[in-house]
Amino acid sequence: MTPTDKKDNAYWIRRHKNNEAAKRSREKRRLKGLIMQSRLLAVSEENAQLRAQLFKLHCYGSLDYALVHSICFNNTIARKMLL
Repeated sequence: MTPTDKKDNAYWIRRHKNNEAAKRSREKRRLKGLIMQSRLLAVSEENAQLRAQLFKLHCYGSLDYALVHSICFNNTIARKMLL
């Protein structure tokens, strides 16, 4: 902590600039978190739609059950087989 006798005008200018920078940084981090939440929701919805499509393909006999099951449970080998 800075002693009282060292708190001149330059000190208070630096403190003010630092406080403003901290506020901007916190706001930027808060906005980034909101954007990430929004993106997570969108990706989760897309994932649900893709899983539903896989299920429909399986129901119509277009895909093997084991392959669909592997994809739905994040098996990277099964996903590579589709590519």
